[in-house]
Formats: sequence, structure tokens, C-alpha cells
Amino acid sequence: MSKTPYEAIAKYARLWVIEEQFRINKHNLKMRPIFHWTKQRIEAHIAMCYMSFAVLKTIEYKVALTQKISVTNMVELLISVQASILLHDTIEDTSLTKKILLRHLV
Repeated sequence: MSKTPYEAIAKYARLWVIEEQFRINKHNLKMRPIFHWTKQRIEAHIAMCYMSFAVLKTIEYKVALTQKISVTNMVELLISVQASILLHDTIEDTSLTKKILLRHLV
């Protein structure tokens, strides 16, 4: 139990942070629903979502040092960067570029 009203408010603030993290995992990173049936695939799906969340929070922390951006906008920007890289890789017709492009598509 909280000893003072200030401690109760501080605990409530931490609860909000945890709920926001679950919301990001559920909506932005598509943790649920899980369309896998084997234990190994379910665990792999959750591990990938957790790693994505860790990367996203790291990027969010580093970006917050210079500007404010929502998680949704950040994900949209990252998706467009990935598409730009794929489009750029297709310009040069070298065997190395083809291998890189195949890795992205597989």
C-alpha cells in the first residue's frame, strides 16, 4: 500500500506506462491475434514482437532527444525508409545487389 498520496500518484503513473507498452505491442507491432499453432512458432512470434518493441523503444528514446514523434508516425517513417532502400537497391544491376534484394524479398 502507498504511504502517501504522492506515492499512489507515482504508482498510477507507472501503471500508465506499462499499459501504453502493452498497447504498442498489441496494435502497432501486431502481437495479437497470433495465427500460429505450434508452441515453437508462437514463442518465435512473441520473441520477434518483443525484439521489435525493444528496437522501437530504443529509436523512440534517441529521437526524443531532438524531437517529439508518435510511435505510429515513427513506424510509418521506418516502413517508407525500408521501401526506399529496396527501390535504391534495384537501380544497380550487379550480382551483389540481386542477392541483397532476394534476401529482402524472402
